[in-house]
Amino acid sequence: QTPPTGSLLHITRATLGPDASSGRVTLKVWNCATQKWFVICTLNAGTTNQCTLDLAFSAGAEVKFATEGAPSEVHLTGFYEALQEDDDFLEGAEEEAEDEEDEE
Repeated sequence: QTPPTGSLLHITRATLGPDASSGRVTLKVWNCATQKWFVICTLNAGTTNQCTLDLAFSAGAEVKFATEGAPSEVHLTGFYEALQEDDDFLEGAEEEAEDEEDEE
């Protein structure tokens, strides 16, 4: 599913499915921009059934998730987070730009 415009997809947890087979499952994400795989976590039925994550993807980011290892489902949990403009940051940037113009 594509995140709503002006939001982030925030992934917070990876969990093995209820019928997970024994063995390790590695969860990876493919970054389409860099054309590289990145390992997110490794789960192991009975010992490490879930992993807390803190991953954020912008609405325009193209990523794919995949697993390797034991044939088990991995469920991802997360939420869409609305982006908010940081007024203090923007005001500071505008003031800095004005100061640079005054110096020239």
